[in-house]
Amino acid sequence: MSNSPQPPSDRLLWNDTYEHDTQAAKTLCRTTVVENLPYALNYAANLAPQDHAVLFYDNLVAATEYFCAFLEEGIRRQEVTCFTGLEPKRYSALFEQVGIRVSELESCGYLRNLSTDELFSHDLRRARFIHVHGSPARQNSTLQEIMENERKLHRFYSLPTPSICCYDAKRVVADAPAELLIELLKLHNHCFFQGIAMQTSKLIDPQRNAIYPKLRSP
Repeated sequence: MSNSPQPPSDRLLWNDTYEHDTQAAKTLCRTTVVENLPYALNYAANLAPQDHAVLFYDNLVAATEYFCAFLEEGIRRQEVTCFTGLEPKRYSALFEQVGIRVSELESCGYLRNLSTDELFSHDLRRARFIHVHGSPARQNSTLQEIMENERKLHRFYSLPTPSICCYDAKRVVADAPAELLIELLKLHNHCFFQGIAMQTSKLIDPQRNAIYPKLRSP
Protein backbone atom coordinates (compact mmCIF):
# COMPACT_ATOMS: atom_id res chain seq x y z
CA MET A 1 0.00 0.00 0.00
CA SER A 2 1.24 3.49 -0.80
CA ASN A 3 2.18 5.94 1.92
CA SER A 4 1.07 8.88 -0.20
CA PRO A 5 0.21 12.10 1.64
CA GLN A 6 -3.28 13.50 1.94
CA PRO A 7 -3.88 16.40 -0.48
CA PRO A 8 -4.18 19.86 1.11
CA SER A 9 -7.82 20.88 0.70
CA ASP A 10 -7.00 24.54 0.05
CA ARG A 11 -4.99 23.61 -3.07
CA LEU A 12 -7.43 21.05 -4.45
CA LEU A 13 -8.15 22.13 -8.03
CA TRP A 14 -10.35 19.22 -9.08
CA ASN A 15 -11.90 16.15 -7.47
CA ASP A 16 -14.63 14.45 -9.47
CA THR A 17 -16.05 11.00 -10.13
CA TYR A 18 -17.23 10.00 -13.60
CA GLU A 19 -18.03 6.95 -15.70
CA HIS A 20 -15.61 6.02 -18.45
CA ASP A 21 -17.02 3.96 -21.33
CA THR A 22 -14.87 1.65 -23.43
CA GLN A 23 -15.79 -1.11 -25.85
CA ALA A 24 -14.94 -3.67 -23.17
CA ALA A 25 -16.75 -2.24 -20.14
CA LYS A 26 -17.89 0.77 -18.18
CA THR A 27 -15.52 1.91 -15.46
CA LEU A 28 -16.13 4.32 -12.60
CA CYS A 29 -13.17 6.65 -12.20
CA ARG A 30 -12.12 9.54 -10.01
CA THR A 31 -9.66 12.27 -10.98
CA THR A 32 -7.97 14.43 -8.36
CA VAL A 33 -5.80 17.45 -9.21
CA VAL A 34 -3.79 19.27 -6.53
CA GLU A 35 -1.54 22.32 -6.98
CA ASN A 36 1.06 22.18 -4.22
CA LEU A 37 4.77 21.52 -4.86
CA PRO A 38 5.65 19.90 -1.48
CA TYR A 39 2.62 17.62 -1.83
CA ALA A 40 3.52 16.76 -5.46
CA LEU A 41 7.13 15.94 -4.50
CA ASN A 42 6.00 13.75 -1.59
CA TYR A 43 3.41 12.11 -3.83
CA ALA A 44 6.05 11.28 -6.47
CA ALA A 45 8.49 9.95 -3.88
CA ASN A 46 5.87 7.60 -2.45
CA LEU A 47 4.56 6.04 -5.64
CA ALA A 48 3.49 2.49 -4.85
CA PRO A 49 4.85 -0.62 -6.59
CA GLN A 50 3.52 -0.84 -10.15
CA ASP A 51 2.53 2.85 -10.09
CA HIS A 52 3.37 4.41 -13.47
CA ALA A 53 3.63 8.21 -13.54
CA VAL A 54 4.45 10.78 -16.21
CA LEU A 55 6.25 14.04 -15.43
CA PHE A 56 6.09 17.03 -17.79
CA TYR A 57 8.91 19.44 -16.94
CA ASP A 58 9.89 22.93 -18.09
CA ASN A 59 13.60 22.08 -17.81
CA LEU A 60 15.64 19.24 -16.36
CA VAL A 61 17.09 21.39 -13.58
CA ALA A 62 13.57 22.04 -12.24
CA ALA A 63 12.75 18.35 -12.67
CA THR A 64 15.61 17.37 -10.33
CA GLU A 65 13.36 18.26 -7.38
CA TYR A 66 11.23 15.26 -8.34
CA PHE A 67 14.28 13.10 -9.10
CA CYS A 68 15.84 13.85 -5.71
CA ALA A 69 12.62 13.18 -3.80
CA PHE A 70 12.23 9.88 -5.66
CA LEU A 71 15.88 8.97 -5.03
CA GLU A 72 15.80 9.85 -1.31
CA GLU A 73 12.75 7.66 -0.74
CA GLY A 74 14.51 4.84 -2.60
CA ILE A 75 17.51 5.15 -0.28
CA ARG A 76 15.21 5.07 2.74
CA ARG A 77 13.66 1.86 1.41
CA GLN A 78 17.07 0.45 0.41
CA GLU A 79 16.09 0.34 -3.25
CA VAL A 80 18.21 1.26 -6.26
CA THR A 81 17.00 4.15 -8.45
CA CYS A 82 17.70 3.40 -12.10
CA PHE A 83 17.99 6.39 -14.42
CA THR A 84 17.73 5.99 -18.20
CA GLY A 85 17.58 8.30 -21.19
CA LEU A 86 20.53 10.64 -20.53
CA GLU A 87 24.18 10.34 -21.46
CA PRO A 88 26.41 9.57 -18.43
CA LYS A 89 28.07 13.01 -18.30
CA ARG A 90 24.76 14.88 -18.45
CA TYR A 91 23.18 12.56 -15.90
CA SER A 92 26.10 13.05 -13.45
CA ALA A 93 26.15 16.83 -13.92
CA LEU A 94 22.40 17.04 -13.38
CA PHE A 95 22.57 15.44 -9.94
CA GLU A 96 25.88 16.92 -8.83
CA GLN A 97 24.72 20.50 -9.43
CA VAL A 98 22.12 19.98 -6.67
CA GLY A 99 24.62 18.39 -4.28
CA ILE A 100 24.07 14.69 -5.02
CA ARG A 101 27.36 12.75 -4.91
CA VAL A 102 26.71 10.41 -7.79
CA SER A 103 29.82 8.22 -7.48
CA GLU A 104 29.17 7.58 -3.76
CA LEU A 105 25.55 6.59 -4.33
CA GLU A 106 26.52 4.38 -7.27
CA SER A 107 29.19 2.61 -5.21
CA CYS A 108 26.62 2.02 -2.43
CA GLY A 109 24.18 0.56 -4.95
CA TYR A 110 21.50 3.25 -4.57
CA LEU A 111 21.81 4.87 -8.02
CA ARG A 112 22.46 3.51 -11.51
CA ASN A 113 22.51 5.06 -14.96
CA LEU A 114 21.50 2.51 -17.60
CA SER A 115 20.97 2.49 -21.34
CA THR A 116 17.59 1.15 -22.49
CA ASP A 117 19.26 -2.08 -23.65
CA GLU A 118 20.93 -2.50 -20.25
CA LEU A 119 17.62 -1.82 -18.53
CA PHE A 120 15.84 -4.68 -20.28
CA SER A 121 18.74 -7.07 -19.62
CA HIS A 122 18.70 -6.66 -15.83
CA ASP A 123 16.45 -8.27 -13.25
CA LEU A 124 15.78 -5.27 -11.03
CA ARG A 125 12.97 -6.25 -8.70
CA ARG A 126 13.92 -3.98 -5.79
CA ALA A 127 14.28 -0.86 -7.87
CA ARG A 128 12.55 2.33 -8.97
CA PHE A 129 12.86 3.87 -12.40
CA ILE A 130 13.16 7.31 -14.00
CA HIS A 131 13.14 7.37 -17.80
CA VAL A 132 13.80 10.66 -19.63
CA HIS A 133 12.33 10.62 -23.14
CA GLY A 134 13.93 12.65 -25.90
CA SER A 135 12.28 15.08 -28.27
CA PRO A 136 9.83 13.31 -30.65
CA ALA A 137 10.86 15.55 -33.56
CA ARG A 138 14.60 15.17 -33.01
CA GLN A 139 14.19 11.42 -32.80
CA ASN A 140 12.00 11.52 -35.94
CA SER A 141 9.52 9.29 -34.14
CA THR A 142 5.90 8.81 -35.07
CA LEU A 143 3.14 8.75 -32.47
CA GLN A 144 2.85 4.99 -32.95
CA GLU A 145 6.59 4.48 -32.33
CA ILE A 146 6.54 6.66 -29.21
CA MET A 147 3.58 4.82 -27.75
CA GLU A 148 5.06 1.40 -28.59
CA ASN A 149 8.22 2.41 -26.72
CA GLU A 150 6.05 3.48 -23.77
CA ARG A 151 4.18 0.18 -23.80
CA LYS A 152 7.46 -1.75 -23.95
CA LEU A 153 8.64 0.12 -20.86
CA HIS A 154 5.33 -0.55 -19.13
CA ARG A 155 5.56 -4.26 -19.85
CA PHE A 156 9.00 -4.24 -18.21
CA TYR A 157 7.68 -2.11 -15.35
CA SER A 158 4.96 -4.68 -14.67
CA LEU A 159 7.44 -5.81 -12.04
CA PRO A 160 6.48 -4.45 -8.59
CA THR A 161 8.45 -1.25 -9.12
CA PRO A 162 7.38 2.43 -9.25
CA SER A 163 8.40 4.37 -12.35
CA ILE A 164 8.30 7.92 -13.73
CA CYS A 165 8.46 8.72 -17.45
CA CYS A 166 9.68 12.26 -18.08
CA TYR A 167 8.94 14.55 -21.03
CA ASP A 168 9.98 18.10 -21.84
CA ALA A 169 6.58 19.84 -21.85
CA LYS A 170 7.62 22.47 -24.39
CA ARG A 171 8.94 19.88 -26.84
CA VAL A 172 5.83 17.71 -26.50
CA VAL A 173 3.67 20.71 -27.38
CA ALA A 174 5.94 21.97 -30.16
CA ASP A 175 7.19 18.74 -31.74
CA ALA A 176 4.52 16.11 -31.30
CA PRO A 177 0.95 15.61 -32.48
CA ALA A 178 -1.73 16.62 -30.00
CA GLU A 179 -2.70 12.97 -29.60
CA LEU A 180 0.59 12.26 -27.81
CA LEU A 181 -0.37 14.23 -24.71
CA ILE A 182 -3.78 12.53 -24.59
CA GLU A 183 -2.26 9.07 -25.01
CA LEU A 184 0.35 9.69 -22.31
CA LEU A 185 -2.34 10.80 -19.86
CA LYS A 186 -4.37 7.69 -20.69
CA LEU A 187 -1.38 5.39 -20.22
CA HIS A 188 -0.27 6.78 -16.84
CA ASN A 189 -2.46 6.86 -13.74
CA HIS A 190 -0.37 9.58 -12.10
CA CYS A 191 0.77 12.82 -13.73
CA PHE A 192 2.93 15.74 -12.59
CA PHE A 193 3.17 19.22 -14.12
CA GLN A 194 5.85 20.90 -12.04
CA GLY A 195 3.93 21.69 -8.82
CA ILE A 196 0.68 20.00 -9.87
CA ALA A 197 -0.17 16.35 -9.15
CA MET A 198 -2.98 14.56 -10.98
CA GLN A 199 -4.26 11.07 -10.23
CA THR A 200 -6.93 8.97 -11.92
CA SER A 201 -8.22 5.95 -9.99
CA LYS A 202 -10.68 3.17 -10.74
CA LEU A 203 -13.23 2.79 -7.95
CA ILE A 204 -15.86 0.49 -6.53
CA ASP A 205 -19.33 1.26 -7.87
CA PRO A 206 -21.71 0.61 -4.93
CA GLN A 207 -24.86 1.10 -7.04
CA ARG A 208 -23.94 -1.76 -9.37
CA ASN A 209 -22.20 -3.75 -6.64
CA ALA A 210 -19.30 -4.14 -9.04
CA ILE A 211 -15.72 -4.09 -7.85
CA TYR A 212 -13.23 -2.24 -10.03
CA PRO A 213 -9.45 -2.32 -9.47
CA LYS A 214 -8.70 0.43 -6.96
CA LEU A 215 -5.35 1.90 -7.92
CA ARG A 216 -4.97 4.39 -5.13
CA SER A 217 -6.98 6.78 -2.98
CA PRO A 218 -5.90 10.42 -2.68
